[in-house]
Amino acid sequence: MATDVILSAFATPSQSNLNAAQLSNWKPSDVQPLDAFENRPKVIDVPKTGDGVNPPEAWGGVPFRRTADKMKQSGGGSIIQGMLRSYAAGIEPRRICLIGFSAGNSFLSAVLSNPADAELIDTVISLDGMTYAVLPGGKMIPESFSGWVTFARRAMGIDRMLAGISNPYLGPMMVVANTHIAPAAATVSSTKAASTAIWEQLDAEYWASRGGVPESVTTELGRRQDEIKARLAAAHDRLVPVSINCGNPASLKTWDSLRPATGLLGSCWTLDYGGNAGPDHCMIAYVAQRAIFDAFLVPRWNARSEAVAGLGGEPLVRMRSRLGQLDWMTPSEAQPGGGIVLPGSLNTGVSPLMAGVVGFASFLAGYALTR
Repeated sequence: MATDVILSAFATPSQSNLNAAQLSNWKPSDVQPLDAFENRPKVIDVPKTGDGVNPPEAWGGVPFRRTADKMKQSGGGSIIQGMLRSYAAGIEPRRICLIGFSAGNSFLSAVLSNPADAELIDTVISLDGMTYAVLPGGKMIPESFSGWVTFARRAMGIDRMLAGISNPYLGPMMVVANTHIAPAAATVSSTKAASTAIWEQLDAEYWASRGGVPESVTTELGRRQDEIKARLAAAHDRLVPVSINCGNPASLKTWDSLRPATGLLGSCWTLDYGGNAGPDHCMIAYVAQRAIFDAFLVPRWNARSEAVAGLGGEPLVRMRSRLGQLDWMTPSEAQPGGGIVLPGSLNTGVSPLMAGVVGFASFLAGYALTR
């Protein structure tokens, strides 16, 4: 049976991290509510290759980029395939979500920069960590941001609009949350600047491409976007008031309400929470992440239809009937339920359980031959 997979890069919902932020009344399941899904997804925590090295490495995205390089090598050119072989051998992935907080977004950037991997992703959730490299003077190095822009373009539906797809909004989803914290080094942008750059690069192309989309489709898109906005507001209201103590040096901040400034085109969203201190950064990791699960990912993956990931033409859509039967069709309108990975697309190896079964069967066969 296929399983939904979440690759979580430094999303930090461990109890010790929650306690350190003075959220000891929270549990990891309060940050990533896996039981809310009809089919519980498997979460794989992305390791930071280099942990435990001596002398210790400076904190940052380098360990996550090293993990991506290692997984790409072991996965035969695919980071996703390498991750699944290493940490979920034998799994058949159904839909794949990438979540990255802070430096963990270096792993997301590596995946999105590898076209074969990016095509497999249904949802990207960036938690105050999407950035781009800059030259002296602040000019962007485009190659450092191209993977993010390409995926955002797909989430907006621009490529499908240009291909004449009747409903271009059955593609992937992208949600980016940012603060106004200054960049940690002169060689990278702030997360606010990166979120702004998405719109600067794609807004005009989106509106220029949308002219051929049927009015019924754009009307339905607007209705769904309004539903997500309402769910997001309700999720925020359930989570406040909340206080967080973190940062270096640590400081305490309390939120009585949360209303991020929202930008959206198609299925690409940016959520600007403002704030420029350590607690604001940690709030994105815990509180905003939970709200994004509630408003975006859980309803999407619990929906009754699924577009096939990575197809450039009119998307096949798998509809789940009331009896649980599966039928393939190509409707012009459907509730997006996420891009599925076609069975057999990835070689994830053999699970330890299956390897044990095969090994035991081989032992029995050999034993029988000696009798």
